[in-house]
Amino acid sequence: MNKELENRIYAAAISADFVTTFYKDYVNFEAHSPCGEDIGFEVYKEDYTFDDIFDEVMANFKYFDVDEHATMWYETNGKSGAPTDLRTLLYDAQTIKNIYGYLYMQMYSLKEKLEEE
Repeated sequence: MNKELENRIYAAAISADFVTTFYKDYVNFEAHSPCGEDIGFEVYKEDYTFDDIFDEVMANFKYFDVDEHATMWYETNGKSGAPTDLRTLLYDAQTIKNIYGYLYMQMYSLKEKLEEE
Protein backbone atom coordinates (compact mmCIF):
# COMPACT_ATOMS: atom_id res chain seq x y z
CA MET A 1 0.00 0.00 0.00
CA ASN A 2 1.40 3.37 -0.91
CA LYS A 3 2.00 6.15 1.59
CA GLU A 4 -0.56 8.49 0.01
CA LEU A 5 -3.35 5.93 0.44
CA GLU A 6 -2.22 5.24 4.00
CA ASN A 7 -2.46 8.98 4.72
CA ARG A 8 -5.96 9.13 3.26
CA ILE A 9 -7.09 6.13 5.33
CA TYR A 10 -5.48 7.68 8.41
CA ALA A 11 -7.31 10.99 7.80
CA ALA A 12 -10.65 9.23 7.34
CA ALA A 13 -10.13 7.21 10.52
CA ILE A 14 -9.04 10.26 12.54
CA SER A 15 -12.24 12.05 11.54
CA ALA A 16 -14.08 9.13 13.20
CA ASP A 17 -11.81 9.38 16.31
CA PHE A 18 -9.81 6.26 15.45
CA VAL A 19 -6.05 6.17 15.60
CA THR A 20 -4.71 4.03 12.78
CA THR A 21 -1.26 2.47 12.71
CA PHE A 22 0.12 0.74 9.64
CA TYR A 23 2.50 -2.18 9.97
CA LYS A 24 4.08 -4.43 7.36
CA ASP A 25 1.47 -7.18 7.65
CA TYR A 26 -1.48 -5.53 9.39
CA VAL A 27 -3.31 -2.30 10.15
CA ASN A 28 -4.50 -1.44 13.66
CA PHE A 29 -7.54 0.77 14.38
CA GLU A 30 -7.97 2.02 17.97
CA ALA A 31 -10.54 4.19 19.72
CA HIS A 32 -12.25 4.54 23.11
CA SER A 33 -15.89 4.39 24.13
CA PRO A 34 -17.42 7.09 26.34
CA CYS A 35 -16.93 4.79 29.35
CA GLY A 36 -13.26 4.36 28.45
CA GLU A 37 -13.39 0.91 26.89
CA ASP A 38 -10.61 0.28 24.39
CA ILE A 39 -12.22 -0.61 21.11
CA GLY A 40 -10.71 -1.45 17.79
CA PHE A 41 -9.62 -4.14 15.43
CA GLU A 42 -6.79 -5.23 13.17
CA VAL A 43 -6.72 -6.13 9.51
CA TYR A 44 -4.20 -8.95 9.05
CA LYS A 45 -2.86 -9.76 5.61
CA GLU A 46 0.65 -9.70 4.31
CA ASP A 47 -0.29 -7.50 1.37
CA TYR A 48 -3.50 -5.88 2.59
CA THR A 49 -5.48 -3.64 0.28
CA PHE A 50 -7.97 -0.85 0.80
CA ASP A 51 -10.75 -3.35 0.05
CA ASP A 52 -9.48 -5.62 2.86
CA ILE A 53 -9.61 -2.67 5.26
CA PHE A 54 -13.01 -1.53 4.01
CA ASP A 55 -14.47 -5.03 4.39
CA GLU A 56 -13.22 -5.30 7.97
CA VAL A 57 -14.58 -1.86 8.88
CA MET A 58 -17.95 -2.83 7.41
CA ALA A 59 -17.97 -6.16 9.28
CA ASN A 60 -17.18 -4.49 12.62
CA PHE A 61 -20.09 -2.12 12.14
CA LYS A 62 -22.52 -4.64 10.69
CA TYR A 63 -21.95 -7.43 13.20
CA PHE A 64 -21.48 -5.43 16.41
CA ASP A 65 -24.32 -6.51 18.70
CA VAL A 66 -25.23 -3.76 21.18
CA ASP A 67 -27.26 -6.00 23.50
CA GLU A 68 -24.66 -8.76 23.52
CA HIS A 69 -21.86 -6.29 24.26
CA ALA A 70 -23.73 -4.62 27.12
CA THR A 71 -24.71 -8.00 28.57
CA MET A 72 -21.11 -9.21 28.43
CA TRP A 73 -19.94 -6.26 30.54
CA TYR A 74 -22.99 -6.42 32.85
CA GLU A 75 -22.15 -10.03 33.68
CA THR A 76 -18.66 -9.01 34.87
CA ASN A 77 -20.25 -7.30 37.90
CA GLY A 78 -17.93 -4.32 37.58
CA LYS A 79 -14.67 -6.21 37.21
CA SER A 80 -11.96 -4.42 35.26
CA GLY A 81 -13.64 -1.13 36.07
CA ALA A 82 -16.74 -1.81 33.97
CA PRO A 83 -19.86 0.13 34.93
CA THR A 84 -22.54 -1.88 36.70
CA ASP A 85 -25.48 0.26 35.59
CA LEU A 86 -27.29 -1.40 32.68
CA ARG A 87 -28.40 1.91 31.17
CA THR A 88 -24.81 3.12 31.09
CA LEU A 89 -23.64 -0.12 29.51
CA LEU A 90 -26.36 0.00 26.85
CA TYR A 91 -25.58 3.64 26.10
CA ASP A 92 -21.87 2.86 25.82
CA ALA A 93 -22.49 -0.16 23.58
CA GLN A 94 -24.81 1.85 21.32
CA THR A 95 -22.19 4.57 21.11
CA ILE A 96 -19.58 1.99 20.11
CA LYS A 97 -21.91 0.82 17.33
CA ASN A 98 -22.30 4.45 16.24
CA ILE A 99 -18.52 4.97 16.31
CA TYR A 100 -18.04 1.94 14.07
CA GLY A 101 -20.84 3.27 11.85
CA TYR A 102 -19.19 6.64 11.50
CA LEU A 103 -15.87 4.99 10.64
CA TYR A 104 -17.72 2.95 8.02
CA MET A 105 -19.24 6.12 6.55
CA GLN A 106 -15.81 7.77 6.36
CA MET A 107 -14.30 4.72 4.66
CA TYR A 108 -17.26 4.45 2.28
CA SER A 109 -16.76 8.06 1.30
CA LEU A 110 -13.07 7.40 0.69
CA LYS A 111 -13.96 4.30 -1.33
CA GLU A 112 -16.21 6.37 -3.58
CA LYS A 113 -13.45 8.94 -4.10
CA LEU A 114 -10.95 6.25 -4.95
CA GLU A 115 -13.33 4.73 -7.49
CA GLU A 116 -13.79 8.13 -9.15
CA GLU A 117 -10.05 8.62 -9.57
